[in-house]
Amino acid sequence: MCKEEAKYSIMVKFRLSVGERGQICVPRAVREEFNNTQEIEMIANLRSAVIFPVGASAKEVLRSLEVIKLDLEHRVEHEENQKSGNISNTS
Repeated sequence: MCKEEAKYSIMVKFRLSVGERGQICVPRAVREEFNNTQEIEMIANLRSAVIFPVGASAKEVLRSLEVIKLDLEHRVEHEENQKSGNISNTS
């Protein structure tokens, strides 16, 4: 794994709440990764959304989404193993 890939290899799942006026507080760790920018963009569909700093290239966003996709696939596998009783502490 190259140094750049290692930067994106740790996935953290955040639970966000929506305020009365529809505002979402972005966790400090995410804001710091976005260089504390005051503006972000979001693309959403029925079941998910992606946020990224204004000015991020589509190629950069897609590359990051590939890493997130791999993490989600691992989570699905882990959930299926838990349901079937094949629980492992290392996955």
